[in-house]
Order: sequence, then structure tokens, then C-alpha cells
Amino acid sequence: MSDTTSVIDAAALVRAALGAEACGVPSRVVSGWGDDEVLAGLVRLESVARQVDAWRAALVVEVDERSTRGRDGLAGSRGCRGSRELVRRVTGSANASVSRWLRLGRATQESTGLTGQRVPAPFPHVAESLATGRINVDAAMQIIDNLNPVRPVAGDAMVAVAEEQLVAACSAHEPGGV
Repeated sequence: MSDTTSVIDAAALVRAALGAEACGVPSRVVSGWGDDEVLAGLVRLESVARQVDAWRAALVVEVDERSTRGRDGLAGSRGCRGSRELVRRVTGSANASVSRWLRLGRATQESTGLTGQRVPAPFPHVAESLATGRINVDAAMQIIDNLNPVRPVAGDAMVAVAEEQLVAACSAHEPGGV
């Protein structure tokens, strides 16, 4: 994907995920659905949203990593001072959203050590559950933001136990489920 100006028809993708034939204002379309259709649509849409959140966090971290080479980096080559500015310009999102996506991505992404070995994500249980759609971004950020500050005192092993238990308590029974 090299052309950043190409835009997909997001509304068509959402309609396809929902099995909705009609175009138009969403509130008008869903008002004609039965109760079961409304609830099924909500579950399907949440499943899509969870995948979008996971992929967006990964892409924002990738933009950040590719922007660390100064003027030769991705952000510099696009006339931006840094990755956050570039992401804001490309997505039209607020700085707070970009910061949240970076925190989520950094906490759930594996990295490579100095000798080339794989280094696990700081929150591997959150990463796995987010990738499979078992938790949403709000639950993931609550776990990350509440456990990160206690890591220096509690240690990695205790944080891993707490993370596993919190993820289990927040997780949907089925991937993408609510």
C-alpha cells in the first residue's frame, strides 16, 4: 500500500459486516430492524471495531518506529516534526487519541533485542486477547494504565499474574464476542 490518498468506502465495509443492504443514515436503517437483528448488528460491529483498534495501534507504532531516523525518517520525509504529528495529519485524530494508540501498541507489541532475539510484549495476555477480539481497547488500556505504574514495585512476575487475571475477567467467551 503506497498511496496514502486512496480511501476505502468505510460505510460499505460496515454495511457488509452488518449484512445491511440499505444505504443511508444508520439510525433510519436500524430502526426497521427487529430486536435480534439490532443486537446481532451490535455484536458484529463491536467485533470489527476491536480488530480496527488492534490494527490501528500496530500501524501507529510502526509509523513511530519508522520516524525515528530524523529528517530521513517517515515523519521527516513527510514534512512533520515527529510521528505524532504525522499520525494526527493522516488520521485527523486528536493528540490524546494518538497517545493512547501508541501506549496500546507499545504495550502489546513484541520487539527485537540487541542481539536479534524476540522480546515479548510487556503485556502479552492483553496483546493476545486484543488480537483475537476477546477484549476491547477500553479494557486493554485500563489494564495497561493501572499495571504499568506498579511494575517497578511489584515486579514483572506479579504484574504478569495480575494481567492474566484481569484479562480473564474482562474477556469475552468467543473471539470478537461481547
